[in-house]
Amino acid sequence: MTLLFLLLTFLSLGIMAVLVRLTVTNGFNSLGAHFLEEQAQAVAVTLQGSGQSLALGDSILQTQQGGHFVFVINPDGTYVAHPDPSKVGKNVASDFGADFAKSILMGQGGEGQLADARIVYGYAPIPGRNLTVVAVENFQDLQTPLADIGRITLLQLVASLALTGLVGSLVIWRVVGRPLSKLTSAADQLGRGNLEVNIDPGEMKDELNLLATMLNKMRDQLGSLIRGLQTRIEELADTQYSLRLSEERSRAIFDAVNEAIIVLDYDTAEIIDVNQKMSEMYGYSREEALRLRISSLSSGEIPYSQKYFKKYMKEAVQSGPQLFEWRAKQKDGSSSGLK
Repeated sequence: MTLLFLLLTFLSLGIMAVLVRLTVTNGFNSLGAHFLEEQAQAVAVTLQGSGQSLALGDSILQTQQGGHFVFVINPDGTYVAHPDPSKVGKNVASDFGADFAKSILMGQGGEGQLADARIVYGYAPIPGRNLTVVAVENFQDLQTPLADIGRITLLQLVASLALTGLVGSLVIWRVVGRPLSKLTSAADQLGRGNLEVNIDPGEMKDELNLLATMLNKMRDQLGSLIRGLQTRIEELADTQYSLRLSEERSRAIFDAVNEAIIVLDYDTAEIIDVNQKMSEMYGYSREEALRLRISSLSSGEIPYSQKYFKKYMKEAVQSGPQLFEWRAKQKDGSSSGLK
């Protein structure tokens, strides 16, 4: 969150800086063009008052300072005077284009910018002499002071942003970051099963205070649920222990009966359980008997077949216990009569 705050701050201020720089640059160029127009007017007045005769090849400026220079052209756009003598006699359109020459020769003085040639300019006619003075300066030279101001401003902006970011980060960490870190840590501890964790909602504000309260409530509910589950598990363990004891007692009684007992599935006639006496009488171990059906123990003699056996079972289900004779087959194949 802190990094996002810093990113948004730098982005917004960066956009603002670019817009300010464009506005200042345009304003600075306009100011420079106005200065050049005044300079052209001053030179024009000087040439008018001096009565100096300007013929082709004459020069009014012998030196050129960077991209700032002044020249004179006639109505055809031909250089009459120029800091560079080799330019005299050539047409201004060859350097700055026909549109530039046309706008100057048709005007009565003014200023402007030429983006293609990256120059600003000002011009003024020499009264009574049918000549025009033009003052020109390159963008680069004109904007050198602006670049120095820009560097100083940039340093100040970076320092301000760094200070703002530091203070903002500290405020965000204190108000949001540190409480949120505590909430995250507490949630992690709860997820690991630590129900001793506690958060003081008084240390937090607004939504974070609500989250802390809800987290404490969740901890209490989770603790209550776990305690209930533990009680239920203990109850189930006691019940299971009681059932095991009951099964053991029932098994002991079941095996102690001195009569063969066979428990069957009524629908499938599969043997479900047998007691110890059955194993002794039939010769099958309990494990072997549990893999048999009643037909395996029947001699097959009528009326001792499985068909009659099921008839007796049906009567027992409908009318209660029945007493009948049965001729059984033992494991070794011998038969024995049973009641």
